[in-house]
Amino acid sequence: MENLDKSNMWEKLLAFPQQIKEAVEIGKKAQTAKRKARSAYRNIIFSGMGGSAIAGELLKGYLNNEIKIPIFVNRDYSLPNFVSSETLIFVNSYSGNTEETLAAYEEVKKKKADLVVISSGGELIKKAQRDKVSFITIPSGMPPRTALAYSFFIPLILLFQYGLISEKKEDIGETILTLEKVKKEIMEEKENEAKKVSLSFLNKLPIIYTANSFAAVAIRLKQQLAENSKTLSSVNFLPEMNHNEIVGWEFPYLLRDFRVLFLRDKKENTPIKKRFCVSQEIIKEKAGILEIWSRGESLLARTFSLVYIGDFISYYLALLNKVDPTPVEKIDYLKKQLKKNTNATDNSSV
Repeated sequence: MENLDKSNMWEKLLAFPQQIKEAVEIGKKAQTAKRKARSAYRNIIFSGMGGSAIAGELLKGYLNNEIKIPIFVNRDYSLPNFVSSETLIFVNSYSGNTEETLAAYEEVKKKKADLVVISSGGELIKKAQRDKVSFITIPSGMPPRTALAYSFFIPLILLFQYGLISEKKEDIGETILTLEKVKKEIMEEKENEAKKVSLSFLNKLPIIYTANSFAAVAIRLKQQLAENSKTLSSVNFLPEMNHNEIVGWEFPYLLRDFRVLFLRDKKENTPIKKRFCVSQEIIKEKAGILEIWSRGESLLARTFSLVYIGDFISYYLALLNKVDPTPVEKIDYLKKQLKKNTNATDNSSV
């Protein structure tokens, strides 16, 4: 393990429950500008990319049945036209140097939306300081995808402080305990659940299905498989996939090289439960299938139990693929080439 995991991704994964505790404290102590009355907000936006954006997707899914105003996740250089002074927007870039997020930040100022910046430093924090915008600095020195606790739980605490959602103290406490149990199983059980799934994924194309309410969890796993395991995968959600993709489970013969993982929620409703059962009946004739189930009672604990198990699946698959989970060389190369091309374009226009 140590020979491959040179940057110690293992310890970063194990630290996740503790990071939640730290994130909650940071959120509670955050000194943000006085906010409007909750009735003044018409929408909430989370603007970011990659590991910073998935926190917004998870919050959107988690709060969908509680919050009274829509949440939108923005992964682009520009903002939707509906953004206004009645928008609460979280601009999140772990490094503080994400190109798309910096561009979106400049648009926020023009639209006079209520703004909170979350970052570990970089240009984004400098801009926030310059513009006297509310900002929260989070711990630096880790890959952005391992900073999910800060990107999710700090806004969660702030949304409560702004009067937009109910307090989540009990749910957060249960989530931490649930993840500690998952961690204990991972560390103590030689043939733990995450390891079994990763072995099934080896040399296969993972297909991930879940209920629409857990869509962000599946997207997170897809991202982790890409960045940690260097493995392509596909995701889709029930009931929508029953109206199109399910028909595709016939050709080509390459289907036998697929492995299907169903992310299940212990409290899923009866219609979705039936759809899972029939979908599995159809797919098992063409490809191997597996299931992992959520843990805990609260929606928060159930959501993050699946996220956490998924993170370990991606870690084990990286080791099986004989790669270091931490480096993302293709992203680094892409950024380098984009910068080079930008400079060339700038020079040619002088």
